[in-house]
Amino acid sequence: MSRIMSGTIDARPLAIGRILLGIASLIVATEWFVVLALVAGGERLAMPYFEQLPPLGEQLVLGMFAVALIAGLGSVLGIAGRLPMILVCATSVVALGADQQAFSNHLVLQAALAFFLSCSGAHKTLRPGAWNRVLQVPYWPAFLLKVQITTVYAFTAVSKLNEQYLSGEVIGHHLRDWVPVPVSLLPALAIGSVCAELFLSVALWIPGLRLVAFLIGASLHLGIVLMLNTAMPLIAFALMMMAGYAPFVHDELLKRQARKGIGIGLPVTAA
Repeated sequence: MSRIMSGTIDARPLAIGRILLGIASLIVATEWFVVLALVAGGERLAMPYFEQLPPLGEQLVLGMFAVALIAGLGSVLGIAGRLPMILVCATSVVALGADQQAFSNHLVLQAALAFFLSCSGAHKTLRPGAWNRVLQVPYWPAFLLKVQITTVYAFTAVSKLNEQYLSGEVIGHHLRDWVPVPVSLLPALAIGSVCAELFLSVALWIPGLRLVAFLIGASLHLGIVLMLNTAMPLIAFALMMMAGYAPFVHDELLKRQARKGIGIGLPVTAA
């Protein structure tokens, strides 16, 4: 626990996570904007969480969308310090609370990851004026980032332990028409995806299994994007998960450098 709270980590993997999450947030913003714009325009029945909430206005939704886009771009570019990640988190939370129809699991995930990154030093490098600045920042936000993505894998795997998913019906329903997967292989594909997610939820933490986990994780997300419909949300989800992989990759690189006796280099003082 003391290492988690008082330890440090190179800021660069967190900055990579910031960039990936910023790109993902631009995709996700278009999703909730479409839903909330339809609600605000009266083309879809409003479903607020609380009846006491004022109705959504079109100008409010447009303003939220503009802030989300600026925040996403700011996160990618690394400008304005922590503010872009804070705004990505804030707009995600507001969109979630504005109407029940805007809810999505990856919007919740985005809000959580953006909060962790806003608490980190992700804004201190890979940005104008400090493109490859090497410095140490607090480790605990990186730890929470790692916990979050492995928890997602574990929860997703457990939630799929039902007859409908394991039969391959869910994958078959979302499979692209051109993907040459016979119906007879869909159950094996479904079971394999559950096993992969359970494996990733543990293996990313184990140095001896981490390289295999990287390969399986990359293959899993690439396969999901290529094989299933609704590619853009799945690309956003993959980018979010890869943001959480960055600290694990950093751990692996440190381990390999230590084995070879290569100096890591002393960090400069955090600004």
